[in-house]
Amino acid sequence: MLSARVKTLGAILLVACVGLIVAGGVSFWIQRARLVDDVDDRLIEKVQALRPVGDAPSPGIYLTRTVTGFLPSQTEGVVGVVDGEIVVSPSAGNLFHAIEDPAVIAAATKAVTGNDIVLGTVATGQGEVRYVALPVQIGGETGIYLRGVDMEAEMAPFQASIMTYVIAAVVVRWPRSVSRAGSSPAGFSPRSGSCAKRRMRSRSTIWARACPRRATTRSPTSPAP
Repeated sequence: MLSARVKTLGAILLVACVGLIVAGGVSFWIQRARLVDDVDDRLIEKVQALRPVGDAPSPGIYLTRTVTGFLPSQTEGVVGVVDGEIVVSPSAGNLFHAIEDPAVIAAATKAVTGNDIVLGTVATGQGEVRYVALPVQIGGETGIYLRGVDMEAEMAPFQASIMTYVIAAVVVRWPRSVSRAGSSPAGFSPRSGSCAKRRMRSRSTIWARACPRRATTRSPTSPAP
């Protein structure tokens, strides 16, 4: 049977753990939003740095000139898309294969409806992809310069730090609460007995000192007649 003190400390521990988890979750989503913004800024910067269309006769030719020189990366990839199909990939290939996933190609093709740059996120079997799609319009034909980033790889360090924070908070708080719950009450000593017994002995001593026992004297026995 758990004492009231143990139950109280257990409730406090539970509330503290829930608070830490909620705080960690809020921090996680705030940091995730900031990370997505940073990835978007990086993708847009890459797109804006591309060479101009110039004298390219078609989107396919322009995309070939632009995409083939891309250096492979484990967390980033690029393709050229025309009419919903990949027409060109980097000469060295894409190490980040999720950029070539049909779901990413379909989502980018559907999202591009004009001349504006489009940003989006697609969940694939190989992970979550954050992409930027740049429309390339030449001679009435439209192509798409499509570049994507592996969001799971971007989030991995932060997710690890959040999990470490939660686990460490629980591990540090649990032993302290248990040791406090199991500690003896103040004034208790196994050698001297319980606090109640000590108080009883103290009261008895004080009473004995205040009211000493009176000695009783017996009257002499009368002689028999």
